[in-house]
This record gives sequence, structure tokens and C-alpha cells, in this order.
Amino acid sequence: MACNAPTALTVAGLGDLDMATVVLGFLGAAGLSSAYTALSLCCSALTSEQLVAFLVSCLMLGCLWMLRMLVGFMPAGLAPLLEQASPQAHFLDTAARGVFDLRDVVYFAALTVTGLVLNTVLLERRRLQ
Repeated sequence: MACNAPTALTVAGLGDLDMATVVLGFLGAAGLSSAYTALSLCCSALTSEQLVAFLVSCLMLGCLWMLRMLVGFMPAGLAPLLEQASPQAHFLDTAARGVFDLRDVVYFAALTVTGLVLNTVLLERRRLQ
């Protein structure tokens, strides 16, 4: 997040830049990264091999990101649910454009909390064995 701040400041020096859009984009990226990190920690807790955890995490997060591509193939009742489950709908459509939507905050917080709670349960189960 901090590595893009100089880019935003450079662009702001060249002309008008809406800093609210930049800040909301950074906050959206932070929400997306926290959710992805929490879910990847769950994959890491499932296995003792680092490479397997990495590959499973990549596969899971890639499938999560591609959910939006399946919307056209789903029945009409299931398509909106699948659309809202995709991080694309919550990051690219709103946060990356500088739009604040409480649904995005709830989505990223729910993914993060779910991933962390599941990770805690998996680690406690491993510790008790």
C-alpha cells in the first residue's frame, strides 16, 4: 500500500487528483489483502508443507476471483448471489474507483474474520492431536 503513495503524490503534483479516491482505493486494497491473507492462512493451517499451502491458496483465491465469470452460466436466481460472492464486485467495481460502499466493508470483514476463526480452529485441532 505504501509503495503506491509516491505515485499518487507525483500525479497530484502534475494536476488535480482526488485524494479521496486514492485513499478509498488504498483502503479497498487493504481490505482485499487482509481477506486474502486470512484465507491463505487457513490453507497453511491445513497442511504442513509450505509449497502445498501456497499452491492450494493460489488455486482457492484464483477460483474466488473468477466467480464472476461463471455468472453467465448460472440460473437467474443463483447469478446475483455468485456475483456478490466475487471479490471483483467489491473491489474493482467500487473500492478501486474510490466509491465507499458499506457492503464492501462487510464483505471484506466477513472474509477476514471467517478466515481467521477457521484458522484458529484448525490450529487448535492440530495442537490437541
